[in-house]
Amino acid sequence: WHWAWCLPVTLLWPAAWLLLAKLTDGSADYFQELLFKQNVDRAAGGMGHIRPFYYYVEYMLADGLPWLLMLPFSIWALLRYGTTPKPGASDSSPLNPRHLLRLALGWFGFVVIFFSLLPTKRSLYILLAYPAMAVVVSASWPLLRRLPRKPLWTAACLLSAVAGIVAVGLFATPWIPIVDLGSGIAFCCGGIILAGVFS
Repeated sequence: WHWAWCLPVTLLWPAAWLLLAKLTDGSADYFQELLFKQNVDRAAGGMGHIRPFYYYVEYMLADGLPWLLMLPFSIWALLRYGTTPKPGASDSSPLNPRHLLRLALGWFGFVVIFFSLLPTKRSLYILLAYPAMAVVVSASWPLLRRLPRKPLWTAACLLSAVAGIVAVGLFATPWIPIVDLGSGIAFCCGGIILAGVFS
């Protein structure tokens, strides 16, 4: 039944925006730009940013951090230990960890595959895929401690290494001329990340 209400609810927000634009005397050029040029032309590759099919695979190696590092371990934990539904949940309930995993991977896969099919690709097009990774990691968090010690240690080391590199980069930003970030903010964020690594 969710197909009966999710599409109208999803379309309600852009429809409300367009209605407000019309009520405030939005010009025909505005609607032409918004509805056609920024959607149809962009999808057809008429706006540039032409990239190969595998562009997002390369891009997500950096942009998907830290969730991407935890994703294999999270999927493993959910598949291995996520068979028991939570109280009051059936096997097909979103509260069932395995069912949640299928939904989140479907969400992630749809966004990445859909935008990979279009010739025009920009990194911001797949921002909606990253919350799905975060959902999988958060759903597996209570189950991760059940994994064997070696994979858990590997995951912890990977996360710590990436966080350490980010912290060092933040500490170095005052001496990098192309980065416009105040030294106080950079040092504060770097300190918080390092505290998280050592905790």
